[in-house]
Amino acid sequence: SAQLGFAANNSKGWFYAAHGEIGWIKKTPDGYTAARFPEPELGDVFNGLQDPRSSKVWLELGLARIARIDLSGDQPKLTIYGAKDGLTSDWVNAYIWDGAIRFNQGGLHFRFEESTEHFTRNDEFAIKYPELTTVYGHPARDGRGRSWYGAGGNTYQIEPKKMGNVSARTIVPVGFETTEFTTEANGVVWMWANRHLVRYDPDLPEPPQEKLKAAIKLVQFNR
Repeated sequence: SAQLGFAANNSKGWFYAAHGEIGWIKKTPDGYTAARFPEPELGDVFNGLQDPRSSKVWLELGLARIARIDLSGDQPKLTIYGAKDGLTSDWVNAYIWDGAIRFNQGGLHFRFEESTEHFTRNDEFAIKYPELTTVYGHPARDGRGRSWYGAGGNTYQIEPKKMGNVSARTIVPVGFETTEFTTEANGVVWMWANRHLVRYDPDLPEPPQEKLKAAIKLVQFNR
């Protein structure tokens, strides 16, 4: 159940997280070796990402739980945060926005205060980006600066110069609320949620519009 890709590869190898353990996997001339560190309190890991401003990795653990891993030392240092640290009882989502790590729970936005190691409400973020007030999941920006997010059962996209204006958002007709976005440098966006996966390519031509047609083949009158 190990997951890779949370952090960049370094001299120790690839950082991984699995049920109840973390560590590094390294390729050697004789194959692969693993430096394993048991962490029984970790439980299942559902998602993760590295803070772009530090050597720390955040791991989503589900309802009211999130973990931070400090990779700066010889051994990864794990800290788990929960309700006692300012989180609500909802699922904790971590994502990157404006080059910084962000958190949301049930439509509320939070910041992590390094000095106190506590989560506090980030209402200023919702004021700056009103379209993200009720967002759930992991909003993202693609390689061309467009913003993507899911809210209220729909998936939305906003052009770069229109962020901050809720009325400027466009519904993406995928038929579900996207919770995860994987973006590519060329503008391609993968949208996914439970049992859903859609690929958007901005360079593909739109299909020609056809006029609606109807054929009446049977008329029945009843007395």
